[in-house]
Amino acid sequence: MPMKESKSERDLGVLVDGNLKFNLHVAQIAGKANRISGVIRRTFDFLTPETFVQLFKSLVQPVLEYAHSVWQLQHKTLCADLEDVQRRATKLIASLKDKPYQERLVAFSLPSLEHCRLRGDMIDVFKYVHGAYDADRPKLHPHYGRDT
Repeated sequence: MPMKESKSERDLGVLVDGNLKFNLHVAQIAGKANRISGVIRRTFDFLTPETFVQLFKSLVQPVLEYAHSVWQLQHKTLCADLEDVQRRATKLIASLKDKPYQERLVAFSLPSLEHCRLRGDMIDVFKYVHGAYDADRPKLHPHYGRDT
């Protein structure tokens, strides 16, 4: 059976194109997160900061962070595209709409997506070093014996 050529392939929810790029994946993530933010905006006439944070953390943030360790190092612009989604979503609260992005993050007690990715990477390294993953791993700190 001959193999068909495919422009992109999805594996575990991550879309990869024929050149092993993740641009389509990030575009789909951004679109999905923007649609969810739009649903939040249309559904709630008056949105308190507390309600927004709960909705954002449970509905939007997981979409933005899913499988970030697979694609994040490829292009800074991809990370910036998703940060723009969060930047736009934090403008849903009218009283904070005109504040700078960093001030909105502080007001909502939300970290930037860059911070979330860094934290996730650090957790993965910790798990790897402490044997939480079942994969064979090379020794990161080889033990050198002392000749006496």
